[in-house]
Order: sequence, then C-alpha cells, then structure tokens
Amino acid sequence: RTLENCSLENLQRYIEEYETSPYLRSLDFEGNASLKRLFAMLMHVRVDDRLAFWFCFWHDFWKCNGEMKAVAKYKKLFDPASPDFIGFAFLPPAKLNEVLMRCHLRRRGKLFSDRIFMVLYTEVARYSGEEQFSAVGARGKSSRFNFKSSRFNFSESALATV
Repeated sequence: RTLENCSLENLQRYIEEYETSPYLRSLDFEGNASLKRLFAMLMHVRVDDRLAFWFCFWHDFWKCNGEMKAVAKYKKLFDPASPDFIGFAFLPPAKLNEVLMRCHLRRRGKLFSDRIFMVLYTEVARYSGEEQFSAVGARGKSSRFNFKSSRFNFSESALATV
C-alpha cells in the first residue's frame, strides 16, 4: 500500500488491522499533534504540484538557512513548524518581493538575489503550466517575464508579524 493518497484515518485503520510492529501499533492517533500536523501538511501539498514545490522550496530554505541570524529573526514566517509558515500560502511575485524586502532578505547582495527570485518563479510557473512570469527586482525594476499571478490565492495570515 502507498501513503500517497492516504488520510490519517485510513492510516490509523490500516495500522490497527494489518500492522505487526509494536511501535507503530502503539501510536496515539487521537492525541498526537505531530502526526496530525504531518497529515495536514501532506494534504496541503497534494493540492497541486505548484503548492508542493512552493512548500518544499521554503522548507528547504529554512533547513539550509534557519541558523543564519537574518533568517532566524523571522522564524515564525520561515520555520515549517510555525502555523504562519510562508510555505502554506503561495505569494505572487510582487507580494513575496515586498515580504522579503521587509525582512531585509531581498536586496542586492543579500540572500534573495534577483537570480534566485527568478529561478523560484520560473519553477513555480513550470509546475503551474505557465510559461513565463513578471517579477520586481530587488531595486524595484520589473523584469521582462509575463506571469499571470492573479490565478493564485494568497493568505495574509502568514505575513501578520512581518
């Protein structure tokens, strides 16, 4: 069996009926917040490939850069364990640019260069079936790409404290 489309309830039923490992059989499905959070994240990234890529990008960003002072300062926004994790809410290029500028991460010579920004949205566009995008560079200049960001929804909750 695969966990690809498995719900938490189905996993619990499977373990109760078929699993022989005492460790797995001892899992507390009702009171296990970590397990519920894991399945909530899985449900989120299963929505579409664009969201899966977005989530993985920001998860990796935190894993690779979370110990840097400039990033750790915004743990609530970048840590996947936070309910306000940026990986849960897709941001159109202009909005992400604004957020990263407020975090002092999107300036020339900083962590989010124009090149990284462009690569991020090029991949998002690829996973979205889009071919191009438009973005605002770190100095406020628009790039030459064409991206239909109006197709995406965005939640303000992840940015409340930035």
